[in-house]
Amino acid sequence: MLAFLLRQHQIKLSLWYKIAIPQNDTLEGLELGIGTYTPNVKGVAFNWIYSKTDNATAWQTGTVTITNSFKGLQSGFVNWNENEVSGVQWGFFNKAQSVKGLQFGFINVNPYRKYARYTNRSCKFY
Repeated sequence: MLAFLLRQHQIKLSLWYKIAIPQNDTLEGLELGIGTYTPNVKGVAFNWIYSKTDNATAWQTGTVTITNSFKGLQSGFVNWNENEVSGVQWGFFNKAQSVKGLQFGFINVNPYRKYARYTNRSCKFY
């Protein structure tokens, strides 16, 4: 069963960066690993240390999560996004250029606030 799912690119097992089975740049399904870089993710990216993507429509989790463009739930100790987040960033430190959704954490950085905001301690709604 696992071999079938690996061949169908529904599960990716990652050791570090691009050391993974299978070594694809696109994932539609579940990614499990220690630390990884997968350019395009649709599904769940669960990595122990870091999870890096360019474009994701997913639940991305790890100690450090890094994306370029993101839709969904990004949860980790540090969540770093270079562009827009549509959804939720949940962690100690959250950074995005713009947010359509919620940043929930101790430190929330959103330098280009395009939306009206309501601030309640460290929880920001955009």
